[in-house]
Order: sequence, then C-alpha cells, then structure tokens
Amino acid sequence: MRLEFRPSRWLAALVGCLHLLALLALLASLSPPALVVAAAGVLLSGAVLVAGPLRRPYGGVYALKMDGAAAANSVTWRDSAGSWHEATLGRNGYVSPWLIVLSLDGGRRPLHVVLGPDSADAEALRILRVWLRGRAVARAENDLAPH
Repeated sequence: MRLEFRPSRWLAALVGCLHLLALLALLASLSPPALVVAAAGVLLSGAVLVAGPLRRPYGGVYALKMDGAAAANSVTWRDSAGSWHEATLGRNGYVSPWLIVLSLDGGRRPLHVVLGPDSADAEALRILRVWLRGRAVARAENDLAPH
C-alpha cells in the first residue's frame, strides 16, 4: 500500500483552536505585564505551528509505503528530496477516525507523522487505519502467546 500525503487544513485549524484556548487561559490567569510576554510566546508559537500543516516542510514525510501483511513492521517513506528511507513502525502510534499518529524508527531519532482526515485520500486513510489496527491485534496476540 502506498499513501501520498498533502497539507492538512484540519490539523492547522485544530492547532489554531488550541492556541486560542491557551490565550484565553492566559487572559484569565495572568496580570498585564506577564500577560504580554506569555501572549507573545503563544502567538509566535501559533504562527509557526499553524503554518506547519499547511506547507510541506523540508525533510518531512511526503509518502509512505507499507508491506501488505499487518504483522510486518517495515515501511519506507519518501522525503521532500524524493529519497526513500527504510524504517520500522514504532509502538507509540495512535489510530482513531479523525487522527492517525505514526512513529517511525530507523534514523538518528524517531520520526512522528501526524495525519488528519484530509491528509490523504479518504479511502487510503481508511485502509491505513484498518492495516494499523490489524497490526495492533497481531502484536497483542503475539504478546499473549506463550513463549
């Protein structure tokens, strides 16, 4: 299976809403001098993090290829330069209908991929969710099997 990723407006909106909530919490809890400094930090953070899902970052994951077997851990991913890299799926992922988080191990540090419902074709994301849940079931059965 191969997925091509695109920028996610849904993730950008989610990050923006979370930063607005952070600003509201600052307004309710800080005095004016401290509020100015903290609000500037939240606004700067929001500007950078909201722009992230809307653009394709250098070195980010642009595509993902997976083996057809749910028990397989190996994947390959393509970066902004078009190079393919080998990786294994880590155990620190999350799968829900609205959010998928993948942990890819295989480089100097783990790489985390966050996918919203508009990050790829809807049918491809559905297949990915089914594949990842099947992988989790296979891993759980393997963990429970007597050794």
